[in-house]
Amino acid sequence: MKSESILVMRFSSIGDIIQTTSTLCTIKEYLPNSTIDYLTLDHFKSILKNHKSLNKVYSIPKDAKYSNIIELILKLKSNKYDYIIDLHSSARSKVFSLFLKKSKIKKIKKPRLKRFFLFFFHLNLFKKNFNVRTMYSKAIQDLLPAGYKIENTKLYISSNEKKEINEKLNIKKYFVLAPEAAWTQKQFFAQRYVGILNNLYKKFKLTPVLIGSSNGSICKEIAKGYNNKIINISGKTSLRQSLSVISNASFVVGGDTGMIHAAEALSKHVVAIFGPTNKQTGGGLFSNLSKEIHSSDIWCKPCSINGSFPCYRKKQYCMTEIDDGGILSSIENIYR
Repeated sequence: MKSESILVMRFSSIGDIIQTTSTLCTIKEYLPNSTIDYLTLDHFKSILKNHKSLNKVYSIPKDAKYSNIIELILKLKSNKYDYIIDLHSSARSKVFSLFLKKSKIKKIKKPRLKRFFLFFFHLNLFKKNFNVRTMYSKAIQDLLPAGYKIENTKLYISSNEKKEINEKLNIKKYFVLAPEAAWTQKQFFAQRYVGILNNLYKKFKLTPVLIGSSNGSICKEIAKGYNNKIINISGKTSLRQSLSVISNASFVVGGDTGMIHAAEALSKHVVAIFGPTNKQTGGGLFSNLSKEIHSSDIWCKPCSINGSFPCYRKKQYCMTEIDDGGILSSIENIYR
């Protein structure tokens, strides 16, 4: 079997990069002799550390100088890839593709027009099986046999990383709460999280560990409102350490965030709250260990690809109409 040399490109963000690991695993399943490199931004490089499908991960700063970009392009050209797989289709990835055009270029086709009709006219033209993984896999379908199976996402955390984070937390059993999102429209309400945590403590006496960035405030609000033991490490860990925290957790709860997709890729039980997004926007979960929580019959949902559009209704019904009891029962079903 021929050994293909492949460069995969995806520059952001956490959840999207994690979803591309499904593509990496699919390539390796059907082209086991292939050599796969990856190109991303510096900030996200650690997500792919130790990934068994990858040979090498290249990265650039978000604000890379022209000279740094040229230097990296020359290095990538010298690798003489058979294929460049652009899973971003952004201005940045198109520039790299342009300079690496001696390789065969495969790229995703973003459903921009379909999303336009979905968001503004609530007309769903998507096929029932559409999701971010099927979108990515179409870019490589010419390399795969007919009837290929899309593999699951996968991340790898070493035993040393798990041990180090256990020593840092100094707690035997916990679950992770990842309430923060890049856009506040995707965040569930802090006080309602507190109510859910109180109920979980009464039932299981489990300690929640809050993860998030240093920029958000929701983790602080939850920690302040919760009266039982809680560990808030938001803004205190690296991205890699946050993944290690998830890898040791009993289960993970949160919204439509990168950390929820990380939990799936680490084979954890997940309960995720979805407001303005769904699978047509690139959201959604895939594992049998996961449970999605949605409000029902909300005509304006989804309203944007990432929750970035301000809600134009009196209330954000996609969030306010979510049943806290449904969240609790879903958690109870996975932790009995």
